[in-house]
Amino acid sequence: MTLMDILFLIAIILGVILILLYFLNQWATRKYGAQQELIESSKITTDIFVLHKKKMRLKDANFPKAISNQIPKFYSFIKMPIIKAKLGNQIVSLICDKKIFKKITTNKKYKIQLAGIYILDFANKPKQKN
Repeated sequence: MTLMDILFLIAIILGVILILLYFLNQWATRKYGAQQELIESSKITTDIFVLHKKKMRLKDANFPKAISNQIPKFYSFIKMPIIKAKLGNQIVSLICDKKIFKKITTNKKYKIQLAGIYILDFANKPKQKN
């Protein structure tokens, strides 16, 4: 095999990898769009009182069995931002986004948008200090 043959094989392999990544991206974009539609259709605005916040594994967050069984297995090894909050007269564990997790402080009441157990955003944005 000459150097040109090796370079030609590398170019073909890189081309195949790029094509596979393109189709994987298209598939992920469609899946993300479908999930966003589902989240938007099920979101509600509610008040919570934050008791505790911590990054922990989902299996340590004391979610009910019905929820724990629906969570994909690879998420059980990842630490996620979990908030323990009083929602109505119940104390629940909620998952939130990293940027929301940074803004939330404990022992404070917030008006949030909630979809299932996932905190989407603040209903009324907290004022940032300049």
